[in-house]
Amino acid sequence: MFDFTIFSFLIILVFLIVASIYDIKERIVPNFLIFILFAIGLFTNIFKSIYFNSFKFILTSLLAITISFVIFYIFWELGIFAGGDFKLLVAISALAPINPNYIGQFIGFEIITKPIFSLTLFIASVLSIAPLLILISFFHIFFKRKYLLIKDMFFTKSNFKNIIYTTLMLFLITSFLNIFNLNTPYLLIFILSIVLFLLFNKVKDYSISYFYIFLGVCYLLLSGYSFFVKNVFFISNFISILVSIIIILLLMIVYKVIREDIFSKYINLSDLKEGDILYYNYYLKNKKVIYKHLNFFQTIKEIFNSSKDLKLIVDSRYAKGVTNKDIVFLKESYNNNLVGRTIRIKKSLPFTPSILIGFILLNIFGDIIWIIL
Repeated sequence: MFDFTIFSFLIILVFLIVASIYDIKERIVPNFLIFILFAIGLFTNIFKSIYFNSFKFILTSLLAITISFVIFYIFWELGIFAGGDFKLLVAISALAPINPNYIGQFIGFEIITKPIFSLTLFIASVLSIAPLLILISFFHIFFKRKYLLIKDMFFTKSNFKNIIYTTLMLFLITSFLNIFNLNTPYLLIFILSIVLFLLFNKVKDYSISYFYIFLGVCYLLLSGYSFFVKNVFFISNFISILVSIIIILLLMIVYKVIREDIFSKYINLSDLKEGDILYYNYYLKNKKVIYKHLNFFQTIKEIFNSSKDLKLIVDSRYAKGVTNKDIVFLKESYNNNLVGRTIRIKKSLPFTPSILIGFILLNIFGDIIWIIL
């Protein structure tokens, strides 16, 4: 009897190898490869339904396609990956809605029998490229002396003040909750902590003098109650909060350096080519070109809120990169002295080889991600 499992495994493996070569050399996954894989997937599952006299194969394939398309379309809109990767994962789901697990079946690893293999494959692909990104980051930080930049960004007067403010506020809030031993659900404690933190921040923004007075009075009251009534003082909390805040701040600075100085660079506008991913969004406002970098939450906000006086012209969210139309606009803007000679782009790695690595790993170990979860 024909082995559909090995057929699906080999077909996807071959297509991913070819697509990876294209992605490494030309930084694009050709549409004809994706369409052929998609067609093979639909035809195979239609044939299986007829061969086994059961519609479950084609229905499972269509369900997997729908799930993959909806989720990855959202990812594409958010600019998480390029359209070629989006279409490739959907095409894979057409042929293999469930992990073929050809290698793993000889070892005995389990698979998930739900049509979400492409989602597992995406997660595994991201995890497979993570070690490379970490190695590149470590190389630049320690051998390209980026740690000096991290040090300069960390040891600033504003950071020192923020560490003090935040530590004092959080220590006061946690001490209050611990000393009074409020018998309330964790969700309510979390909400109360947020409210108190925002209250202190509001006072600090209004007047730093009032903030210290307000904070000092609270500390005196709480310290007096803890010493004379409870006879306890949670000094260990203070140390743990201080260390946590320093670590979090340091990680934020490291992430900023990795994003802005390691995985982005400036090039001449004349060297900009189709497919390059810009670091900034470019907008047209009152016949002037402005640019800004959006974080994740600002990106979500911009998707649902469009400004009439601020028109987005070149969008950096999309991993597909700039088009020839975008390049023409930027060069015309430079000719009109609206943008500078240099432009900032993101450094990116081809993602299709990561999909290939993730596919091989999942076919050895099964859908281990969902099993762990």
